[in-house]
Parts: sequence; C-alpha cells; structure tokens
Amino acid sequence: MYYMDKKKVALFGIAGLSLVLAASISMTIAWYNGSSYLAINQINVGLHDKKLSISTDNETFRDFIPNDELNKVGKFRAVSTMFCEDWIERKEAKPVFKGSFGTSSKDVVNSVDDANNTSGGYFSQEIFIKCDSSVYLTLDPELTTFNSDEEENLSMIQDLREKFPGLTDEEILFNLNNVVKSLRISLLVLNDTGDESEEFPDYAYYIIDPFKDKITLMGGILDTDKDGFYDYSLDKNEVLYGQSISTDEEKSVEECIVYKDPTEADEEVSTKELTCFTSGNKANVRKIDFDASFANGLAIKEERSTALEDVEEQVLIPLEADVSKRIILSFYQEGWDIENTDFVRYSHFYVNVMFKIARARF
Repeated sequence: MYYMDKKKVALFGIAGLSLVLAASISMTIAWYNGSSYLAINQINVGLHDKKLSISTDNETFRDFIPNDELNKVGKFRAVSTMFCEDWIERKEAKPVFKGSFGTSSKDVVNSVDDANNTSGGYFSQEIFIKCDSSVYLTLDPELTTFNSDEEENLSMIQDLREKFPGLTDEEILFNLNNVVKSLRISLLVLNDTGDESEEFPDYAYYIIDPFKDKITLMGGILDTDKDGFYDYSLDKNEVLYGQSISTDEEKSVEECIVYKDPTEADEEVSTKELTCFTSGNKANVRKIDFDASFANGLAIKEERSTALEDVEEQVLIPLEADVSKRIILSFYQEGWDIENTDFVRYSHFYVNVMFKIARARF
C-alpha cells in the first residue's frame, strides 16, 4: 500500500463559529496555529558513558550541558519534517522545518502545493561530542524521556475550564499530559569544519519518536480554517496537503487523484469529533477517493522516524578517537501527528536527552 505525503498547511483564523464549536475546535486545531507556547520546565542534555564528553562551543567539554548554555525556546508551534529528503540531498548544515502556507487553500485552484519553510517554533541546539576511543554513539532509550509535568498541568485546570467548557477536568488534564506524544527528537550529524561535501560520508539525519506506536503520514486532507469542513479549492475539489508523490512516471500528482461525485447536502460531524484531521464534507465539493487514488499511482510518504526503543540499532553515529562530532539536536512538535492539539500552548513538560556509546567501531 502506498502512503501519501502532504504538502501544505494553510493559516488558521477564520471566525464566525459559535462559542461552543470554537471551544471544541480550538482543542484540536493546533496544526500551524502559530500561537502555541510550550512551557518546558527543564531540558537536560547529558552523557551516560564517562568516556564521552560534550560541548556547545567545541572547546569546553564535560559530561552534561548546563541548562543556561542551551538555546531558549521562545514561541513553539507545530512544524514538520516533510520534504526533508530535499535538503538532506543538498547536505544542508541545519535541518529545514516546514511551517504554514502563505495563502488559504480556498484561493488555490490546484489540489496540491508546497509548504513554506520556517525558521522558528522549535528547539535547536548545536552540540559537539567526542570520545577517547573510536565508537558508535547513540541515544540511551531508557534515560531519554519526554515527561509531562503533571503537577503543573493539574494547576492549569481551573484556568482552562472557561476555554474548554465541553470538557471535564479529567479530560482537560489528559489533553495537557498528552501533548508530549506529538513531540520528536531529531539529530543532524555534521562535521567540525562546516564542509558537508560529498567527501564527508557520515552526514545523516535521524528523527526519533519517543512514543511511536503507529505510522505518521506526512499528508492528507485538513480543515485548516475551522469552518467544520475539509478544505477545498476554487474548482470545488478537496485539497490534498503535504508531501504527495506519483509512483507513475507518466502522471503528475494531480493526475493521480481520483474524486468521488459530490453530495448535494453538507456532511457534518459532531463538535465532539471535530478536529483539523476529522471534519465534515461540504456540499457540491468532490471528495478524494483515496483507495482509487492509491491504485492510480498516488502515494503519501510516511514519516521517517525511529522508535526510541530501536535507536541502539538504527541510530549509530560514528566517532573517531579524540575527534569531536558536530550534531544539531532539535526537538519539535510534528504537525502531522494526530496527537498534536492546541493544548500545547498550556502544557508543561520535562525533556531529558541522554547520549551513550552503542559499541566500539573496531
């Protein structure tokens, strides 16, 4: 079976919904909202093995990085690593994350378009790690954790009752704690010179999903403007967002999309179910027939992430004895993860990233 890659996410902000409906949607419409903040109570980056040392300037090495040396996370919003193959092929020195689209999908005639790059909304830190012997570096799956600050989240319930009147205290707390499940760690492996040419064979990019229990597709249909219906273009076709590809060399992505006949009446969903990923269908709009589209050559890419429990086998960074390796450590909220909700602006959590030696190289 082929999976499709989503190429775009439009800006949010359409008003006019009832108070109850708006409250319900605001809980689940965080994809590229741009108004969310992560309250990170503590970030710890350290080493499990004493033979390793770590630095932020490639001069002063120790076994951990003090919190005050880490970059600050200002405004934190949902971003995505879709299309990362493009900049990986160019061997960019920084990861490129995709953000919002510049126009509303309803102003677009075509069904597929690219997302914009974004320079903020996530944590990113350059670090240097070295060892006194030649080894493979990896993350420690037991000591690398994203944990909710349940005590702080519990204290937020009273302030959020008005914002989410349709939810019980238990549901509010669950959503606050559940934010961490859409978070990711990424590691861009570089060298010390800044020359990421073809002669540098160790260039690599790893995405780790600490809570991976399913495949995250980097595309699909969305309700990005909060109107209760999946987005559609001026020619009354559902918009396909994200990184879509054609597996048929003779067809474009648009030519692979097969549509169903439009309905004469709106197909709505209850406000309890309404999210940017689960919405209604507008009357007289042609819905995408995904099964037929897949059979016709359409594909959506899967996120290239590794489960935390698999990092010791799949995330192996080579170190030469006494030679530091430059790594861009990032963590971010993946917008295509269905656990991504607007509760991120209120949630508190802790981050612990721990590196260790996987095994000797020789």
